Amino acid sequence: METEGMPLGMVGVVVYPFIFVCKKHVNNRIVMNHERIHLAQYEELGILGFWPVYLTLYIRELMRYEKHFKAYINNPMEQEAFDNQLDLQYLRARKPYSWAKYL
Repeated sequence: METEGMPLGMVGVVVYPFIFVCKKHVNNRIVMNHERIHLAQYEELGILGFWPVYLTLYIRELMRYEKHFKAYINNPMEQEAFDNQLDLQYLRARKPYSWAKYL
């Protein structure tokens, strides 16, 4: 799904089972791959499990770095997505809970 703009400078967000992406990035395969990696994380943690885990990890990093952006990019779930977003075949071989190796 596309949207005009996103808060906090976001390009995309997953709210299972939907991927919301800014209009100018809707055809960007790298952005879509990044968001699909989050979709896979959602599927392994479940709808009720993803956000508590994601937010707990974000808060942990926020306490460490005291800056939103540093906390965001150091969240293990984001690290997995950023590290693999260029590999458009990543999801084919991705092992479950791959984000946990960034803990």
